Amino acid sequence: NLDLLGVSCHHLKNDLMDCIRAHGEELSSVSVHGIEPLIRERTQEVLCPKTGKLGSSYVDALQGEDVGMSNFMLSYSWCYLVTDIVTSLVHHCQNW
Repeated sequence: NLDLLGVSCHHLKNDLMDCIRAHGEELSSVSVHGIEPLIRERTQEVLCPKTGKLGSSYVDALQGEDVGMSNFMLSYSWCYLVTDIVTSLVHHCQNW
């Protein structure tokens, strides 16, 4: 079910954070809003499996072990720091 896909904690902790660093962003201060251009760059040429059009969600642009069925839903604000979200999710998954 494509509606229940989620991004793995491993991907968030490693690949996403590495990508943010590679784009010159400071992890301690970059918000979700601050990485929006990076997310769009990674998804704009990906065919969305739900609509068949270019421009997918971030999760739909991932493959393999980077994506799987969601166990939890996280509600967040664009102003939250990416590192706070990732650290909290990783901690929760390690203790789940």
